[in-house]
Formats: sequence, structure tokens, C-alpha cells
Amino acid sequence: MGTASPYTILGLKPGASRRDVRNAYRKLVKKYHPDVNQSPGAAEKFIEITQAYNTLLEPEPKVYKRDSDYERAKDILRKDREKVKSRERARIRKEQEARERYRKSGWYDLVLLGRYLLHAILPLLAIVATILPVILGILVEPVVFLATIFLSIMGIFGAWHIYKGRKTWFALGSFNTTRSDLLNLIRKPPVHATKDYCCYVKGRKADGKSFRIRMVRVMNIKTISYGAMNHSARYTNKTSEVVIPRSARAEFVHRICSMVKVAVILSFLVFFPLTGWLWRLVFGIAAASIASFFILKITRVHSKTSYLVTPALIIKLTVWIAVLFSISQRGPGFDISLGEYSYIAIAGLLFLLDMVFDLVFGLFPFYRRLFVPVIPQGKTMNSLYSEGYQNYIEFPFYSVLQPFYAWIS
Repeated sequence: MGTASPYTILGLKPGASRRDVRNAYRKLVKKYHPDVNQSPGAAEKFIEITQAYNTLLEPEPKVYKRDSDYERAKDILRKDREKVKSRERARIRKEQEARERYRKSGWYDLVLLGRYLLHAILPLLAIVATILPVILGILVEPVVFLATIFLSIMGIFGAWHIYKGRKTWFALGSFNTTRSDLLNLIRKPPVHATKDYCCYVKGRKADGKSFRIRMVRVMNIKTISYGAMNHSARYTNKTSEVVIPRSARAEFVHRICSMVKVAVILSFLVFFPLTGWLWRLVFGIAAASIASFFILKITRVHSKTSYLVTPALIIKLTVWIAVLFSISQRGPGFDISLGEYSYIAIAGLLFLLDMVFDLVFGLFPFYRRLFVPVIPQGKTMNSLYSEGYQNYIEFPFYSVLQPFYAWIS
């Protein structure tokens, strides 16, 4: 915090009230928080503001009659302040590290693209919501305008919110993926000298980019109960990253397979003649798997995602298909669509299937082996599986999304 006083840092006069301190802190946080301001020095300024805020809002030390007691209390208070500052710095540093890990992950560009698309759609929705009741009132009858005027109110508020943030509305951040990265997807990867051999093409040197698989092991689970309907659980896990040598040829084929999977699934979602979009996705995934299988067979390259095929995943996929088929309606010809209670069933599959799976199969001694790949993965990965490592933690919804993302990427 340097030599400047906490009041000066917060832009206040000495002796300002606690309410003024809080208001000034809120304004400065909105301006310098790392999530909002990514300019150099913003994080340090945020830490300085937070320390000044904590200093001003700490209770005044009690004045003791004896000088020795007062000095001892003052020393205790100083140490407590140092602890608070240290914890605050550690918390902010931890948040920055988590934010940086997320920024470097494969999800960052996808989420950022979705945010840009949403920000492009919202102004159109605000305009449509504003003028739609007027159009309905003119074309249908004036009563319709009165019945739908709430849409105009929502549209006006939405448009005003967008107008206030117009300077940063489309300044959401930059993508990690550059134009050259996109062009490199269709180019053969550069090769480099190496003594290792590729694990995906027999007899080839591993002159390409290695493939990395991150495995996780749950070390300890602690449950806390605050009452009949209030519980929480904390767990600690240990991760291990397996680096698999890969040739430039295998890297290129794997890249082509990923692009083919995305193209086939999107084509099925748009053009496949089925009413139910979820069934389009299912058939698209099946067609993408078949296309990828033939590409790998023709090029004689082993799959990089065979480690995902575990008995647990096979059982869950079977349950998914069986439930979807049971709640679907078969129309004339090949058409198939979801039934009336489909969304309730899908919600149950997303959030309850993992719990039911653990309750049923957790009683059997072979439970851990259900998460070991059906296809052998080599000595390193097999040894990690024997130690209790898994491909990912079996959380509701995450256990569906994570293997799909790993398979398609």
C-alpha cells in the first residue's frame, strides 16, 4: 500500500464515515477488478484498494489502562492486520491463477465466442421486443398491444442497458486462437528431431506434438451437515498428466478426425430429416464416430480417445439411449421425436444418473474397474488406473459434457 494513507487511496477525506468508505470501495472495485479491467497494473491497484478498505473498516483497538497491555494489544492488532493482508493477497493471487488457467484452457475461446454471439443477438431482441406489441396492436387489434406492452418495457430497459455499456459491449476480450492457428488446422504439422517412437503409428518417430491426458484421483471427501436440509461436501484430488509421444502424421490425422466430427454433427443437426433435435445429435455422433473410425483405419493411425471407452461410459450411454427411445414418439417413415415429458427425463439423466449409478454399482467389488478403459492404454496409464486414477470426476452433467468434449476435440 506504500506511504499513501488508506483515505487517499480510496479518494476520501480523513475521517470519512464507514458508509462513505464502502461506497468509494464499490466504485473503485467496479473500475479496477481484474474481471473488468485487464490493463497492466489493474490487479495491483485492486489489491491496494482492498487493503485500504480492510484497514479502514477494522474495529478500533481498545485502549487499556496499562501501557504494557495497550502495547501488547497494539502488537496483536498489527499481526492480525498482516494476516488479513496476507490472506487477501493469497486469495487474489489464487483467483488470478485460476483465471489464467481458464484463459489458457480450451473452453475459453468457446465461451468467449458464445458471449460475442449473445451480445450480437441481444440488441436485435431488444428492438423486436420494443416494436412487436405496436405491430401486433396495428395488425391485430389494440387490445393485443395492451396485453403485450410488458415486452416493450423489457425491450426499452434492455436497449438502455446496452446503450450504457455501448463502449465495451463488443469488447469482451481477445481469442487465444489466432487466424494462423485456424490455418494450421489444415496444414501438416512441422516435424522435429526425436529419439522417441510414436504411440499411434507403429514404427514412426514421435516428431509431432505430444498428446496429453490429464487424469484425476479423489484423495479425501469431507461432508459437513448444518441441519436436515443443509449439507455440503468438500474433496481434495490429485491430478497426473500423461504425455504420449506422437508423430506429425498422427497429429494431422487426429486433427482431421476432430474437424470431421464437428462437421458431421453440425450437418446432422441442420439437415438430418428427424423432428427431434436430440435424436439428430445422437445420429450425428454415431455417424461422426463411424467416419472417424474409417479415417483411422485407412490411415493406419490409432485413436487418441480410446481411453474414454470405459464400462461405466458404455452403461451410461446405454441407459441414455434406452430412456430416450422410451420417451420418444415414432412417426411415419423414419421420423422420431421426443415425447411430452422428455425434458423431465433428460433432466433426470443429467443430474440423477451418476448418483443412481454410484448407489447401484458402488456396492460391488468391481466398481473401480468400471472406470478402467476397455482397450489397454499402456504401462503408464494402466499403472495410474490401478492406483485409483480416473479420466475425470463423475459429477452430474460434467460426466456427460467432459467425455464428449475430449472425444470431439
